[in-house]
Amino acid sequence: MSQYYKSIQKEFPELGLTQSVIGDVLQANNNNKDQATQVLRKMRDDINEATHKEREEKIKELQEQFGLLSREDIIATLEGNNWDVDAAIAPLFLKLESLMAAASEQAAKRREEELKNQPRPEEDTGNMFISSLKVPKESPFSTSVVNTNSAEQRVATVKATPEIVDCGNTITVEWEVSGKTSTSDWVGLFSIDQPNKSYVTYEWRGKEENKGKITFTAPSAFGVYEFRYIPYGSYEHIGISNKIRVGPDVELSASLEKETKKLHAKWNKKSGNNYSRAWVGLYDKNEPNNKRFISWQYALHPYTEAIFDAPVKPGDYEFRYFPYSYYDVALSNSVTIEGKDTLEAIIEADGCVTAKVSVVTVDPYYDGVWLGLYLASENNNKNLKRYKYITERVTSVTFRAPEDGDYEFRLFAKKSYDAMLVSKPFHATKKN
Repeated sequence: MSQYYKSIQKEFPELGLTQSVIGDVLQANNNNKDQATQVLRKMRDDINEATHKEREEKIKELQEQFGLLSREDIIATLEGNNWDVDAAIAPLFLKLESLMAAASEQAAKRREEELKNQPRPEEDTGNMFISSLKVPKESPFSTSVVNTNSAEQRVATVKATPEIVDCGNTITVEWEVSGKTSTSDWVGLFSIDQPNKSYVTYEWRGKEENKGKITFTAPSAFGVYEFRYIPYGSYEHIGISNKIRVGPDVELSASLEKETKKLHAKWNKKSGNNYSRAWVGLYDKNEPNNKRFISWQYALHPYTEAIFDAPVKPGDYEFRYFPYSYYDVALSNSVTIEGKDTLEAIIEADGCVTAKVSVVTVDPYYDGVWLGLYLASENNNKNLKRYKYITERVTSVTFRAPEDGDYEFRLFAKKSYDAMLVSKPFHATKKN
């Protein structure tokens, strides 16, 4: 029988069967080994089918977000992250960025080769020798100064619509040029502030004479872009379009319910793709790092609102909307949380003194908040009479006065001897 157990464990390693489980299956099948083996095979097939279905759903989900990456890349990344979709998103985005950078570099090289190899159109300049003029070696893509079709003598107007468009959707570019044109003029898509050789993609402007339309597909990376009209034989643009933002168009607002101390985040997605892992994060308004959120919730269809506990610490806060990962496409208005630290001294009947403490500007647990009892006349904060660390935001601490005198409480934090707060002075009497 032990040999049978070993053979079953060898045949079905993915099931992790113990001898006890194998024995239960045998007993359920009247100790018929063949029948028990068939049951286990069906169990394995069912598990494999369920696992395959689950993995295909994960692959499909990531293909929707990273459509430019191959299925093989997505599968390899999932396998490397134990099929955890959340863990796979960051490395997949890095692969996508690398792919886009390589594609942009290849497109730039291809563009340069096309400019080198394409015959230069002859212009009617009145000079019969114009087509034989040589291009200066130091500027291989510039036209001769005697060419009346030079960029300096031409102006283009360029308009892109819509101004907000999500990845993979269509952008229409309308252009119009004053002066002579060439069918080899081109319109390029650029991230703003990038030089004219660092385009994302481009299209030849077509056979139209002085105006026309071109359609582009919005890139897969969120950001702000523009289109530039560039004459043939040059990398000097003569027209720039309006700015367009690539990503979903989302309106996001924040409101504070003071009675319940709740923050409400409301969003309205006016256009854009569906993102299965969209989320909203709560941030300090001055926090530049999107990974340092205070709290977060998913922002999935059909929901349009999420409710958060308001932070205790006074300050200005905002919500940020993310289609996936840490790439925000919308910021809410800011909301202000008000509050202040308080410190009150109470004289007890038995000669003890109690400090009632409320701390909101720092976190007592993490910021090392402590309370000291001092003579009111003491100027050196290191010369305390009694002290105790505070671990709760609202608490009371009681001391017995070491001697008759005038005292005060002082509150400190973050390993500093600069007092955050000082109570009103009080007189305490030592009791035996």
